Amino acid sequence: MSAYDQTRLSAKRISAEDFGYAESAKEIFEKAEADVGQKISDAEERAAQITEEAEVKVAETLQAAKEALEDEINEYVNEQREARLAGELEQITDVTNGLMQDFNAAEKWLTPLIISSVENIIGNLEFDERVSRLITSGLAETRKRWRLELRTSLSEFKQIKSIIEADKALFEGIESVVPDGKQSDGEIKIVGAGGVSNIGLGVQLETLKSVLEKQLGHGVE
Repeated sequence: MSAYDQTRLSAKRISAEDFGYAESAKEIFEKAEADVGQKISDAEERAAQITEEAEVKVAETLQAAKEALEDEINEYVNEQREARLAGELEQITDVTNGLMQDFNAAEKWLTPLIISSVENIIGNLEFDERVSRLITSGLAETRKRWRLELRTSLSEFKQIKSIIEADKALFEGIESVVPDGKQSDGEIKIVGAGGVSNIGLGVQLETLKSVLEKQLGHGVE
């Protein structure tokens, strides 16, 4: 054995603790471990924050996309509804215009026909019956508690007077029948304190014509 080997064997082994290295290594390790733990915690916290922000951003993006899609759908539906309503309105307008044209065409011959029919109905009555109806109709509008006077044409005076005298109960209220040179045949006036009523055939036809003109909005031939 060499002298070196003997010296190495006989030398006292000195531990790391004797130099204080072991304590320092432990502290370094614990510090490193703490740093790593903190960094992991920070990373996890940051990752959670990023995830939360991403979720919020995704939710906002989805909501915006949803609203945009709903707006487009509503706009499309409204356009379709407006187009449908416009089409229906156009159809209604066409039908209405067609009906008005048919009515305008019909009224040109219908109005004179109505007047002619009324005139024929009244004109074809027997003279006595026609006079009775005209006078009683006029009395219904003008009969009062005071004296009434009936004015007739000269040529019809006697016949009308005889009709009145034949049934005074029917013509209650007429005190006298007077011939009037201004009256035309078929025209009769009832004169009283309340005013004058024209009850002749011509006057009644003119009244009917006037009513029809007001209803139709134009003159009747």
